[in-house]
Amino acid sequence: MKLSKINLGAITNLSPYFLKRSLANRSLLIVLLLLVIGLGLRSYHLGDLHNVEPDERAFLMAGTSILRDGAPTAWIIPWPEHNWDAYWQVTDTNIVTPYLDHPPLFYTGVGLWAYLVGQDDLSDPDWLLLRLPMIAISGLTMLLTFLFVQRAFNTTLALFTLAAYAFFPSAIVTARFLLTDNAIALFLMACLYLMMVHTSSKNAAVKRWSAVLIIVIAGLAPLLKLSGLMVPGAVVLFYFIRRNFQMGWLVLAATLTSLAFLLGFAWFYSWAVFVGAHTAHLYRPQTFEHFWSFFTLLDIGNMAFFDPSLVVGLIGALALAQFDRAHPGKLALFSTLIITSAMFLYIAPIEAYGWYKYPVYPLIAVGLGYVLWQLYLGKFQYLFLFAPLLAVMLEHSALLNPTLAKEFMLIYFLFSIVPIFLIQADGKRMRPIFLSFLSLLFLFESLWILRLLQF
Repeated sequence: MKLSKINLGAITNLSPYFLKRSLANRSLLIVLLLLVIGLGLRSYHLGDLHNVEPDERAFLMAGTSILRDGAPTAWIIPWPEHNWDAYWQVTDTNIVTPYLDHPPLFYTGVGLWAYLVGQDDLSDPDWLLLRLPMIAISGLTMLLTFLFVQRAFNTTLALFTLAAYAFFPSAIVTARFLLTDNAIALFLMACLYLMMVHTSSKNAAVKRWSAVLIIVIAGLAPLLKLSGLMVPGAVVLFYFIRRNFQMGWLVLAATLTSLAFLLGFAWFYSWAVFVGAHTAHLYRPQTFEHFWSFFTLLDIGNMAFFDPSLVVGLIGALALAQFDRAHPGKLALFSTLIITSAMFLYIAPIEAYGWYKYPVYPLIAVGLGYVLWQLYLGKFQYLFLFAPLLAVMLEHSALLNPTLAKEFMLIYFLFSIVPIFLIQADGKRMRPIFLSFLSLLFLFESLWILRLLQF
């Protein structure tokens, strides 16, 4: 029996629609793979690393106590400006009732989780259980960052961004911490993604509901922590620049409503305590140098952590952002970065704790993705940033001794720099080499984190 020729075109139906659907399926698989890897790295030794445990305990204490006793109780820094006579109760370890140093939304949520998993007694907490919601928050933040970039720019840049975010060392380590700043990052990216949907959708229902969600999420952000004002600030600035004043005023009204609720919450428990607590924060030593800690103090909160990804990502985000009313994505980045710089200038305690940077991590991931994408396209000037980043991550990984590490970097320069200038290889021909070294960068970052979290 004769075998007839196989018509591959007929079998695979290689029409433009099929190709588009195949690419979409491939992108979906890559997204799922990166999310799994990113969440796996963030979950590794989840119950370990306790350099910010006092603050985590404060939020858990406040959340469980407000649900159990009807009033928040937690420890505070004993600044003299606190109105000590107005507290209902003060212990010799500076545990006070009511605790009004921070708004109640975040700590009530983590307190509820602690009750649901039977961890409301904090004498011997199971940190793995207690930190699980933070992994969910991290996963959602990663996904929303991808969706924002995909909607605002393109799928390729979004995939590079998600890859950079999945392996972003600072974000991996800090994702586990029960700190409000991680939740602010989630609220910020939810708003940025929804802003892209709202400005680009032609469907009236989608446009209306995305607007409602933006107003609600941005309005609630200050109830996480007062620095959460950066979220409605970025949203309002974005809409005012685009001359959509109605949307800007609605977000501002929602924000003022949340602040009014916070004042009512404070009045209900003790206005004198609230004023004293926030006066104490206001009079903490301040410095305009705080903003520059992005470049000069690479830490993650009470722990030095030399991750130059922050610097590379900020440079990339600035390169991508623009004051451009016609490009919502670039304008959204511009608005957020401007509000961030204002926050770091005027809410700037001299301690410059690392967690103040957490809300900006998604933007740094976008910047990292942009730098990687530009290198993929053959914009070789970004090798200025990539080579030192690769070298530091190789050193952190401890995979090679210093002598071999230098030899490896020599090989890198031979394969990535020499072809450009000597044989004038174009960007397309260099892509396999770049992707190989990018894979090594992600490997080195992963090894560093896995090694760090084992101790």
